[in-house]
Amino acid sequence: MPIVQPSIVAALNRESPTLARLPLGDFLTSLITTINALRADVVTLKTTNAYLTTAPTLAIKAASGVLVKSTGAFAAMISGVAVAKSAATDMAALVGTLATAKSAAWAFEMDSAGTLTTTTKTADVATADLAVAALAAVSANKVRVGYIVVTNTSGANFVGGTTALDATGIAVTYVNTAALALTAAALPDLA
Repeated sequence: MPIVQPSIVAALNRESPTLARLPLGDFLTSLITTINALRADVVTLKTTNAYLTTAPTLAIKAASGVLVKSTGAFAAMISGVAVAKSAATDMAALVGTLATAKSAAWAFEMDSAGTLTTTTKTADVATADLAVAALAAVSANKVRVGYIVVTNTSGANFVGGTTALDATGIAVTYVNTAALALTAAALPDLA
């Protein structure tokens, strides 16, 4: 990072007009320090943020299936690493039991190695809206691909990874995380 030499600062200060009462060397030093701090902030944002550059399309994997997949390809920038997944990529399996007459949500996340994980099921709640509100924040260094909300009116427990997502009395809402409009390619390489 460029720094103005103290001797140059002193010379510029001596040469600045007295009426301006703004020592030019000090001003330039402050300006350069501010620019360098902003540069560091942009590098941090670019390398530690996680966001989708292409949105997934979540759906049931197959009739009578227990897995969720993305029917379309999707991509993300995670901790400065571009990660892409092809169409028909399976999400990690659901784990947890949902009581009848209740709703719960599971979220799908991806890390910079492209590993997909499913978050812990939210608590059983009375409505789908409450299930969405109960979702935890996105895990550090991961991007949320999307989530599902399961509402169980089957009269029996819904068991993640065992009960079919299209079983009678099971309603599943698939929600895709939107892609960020500004992609990493639009950011200048400041590293």
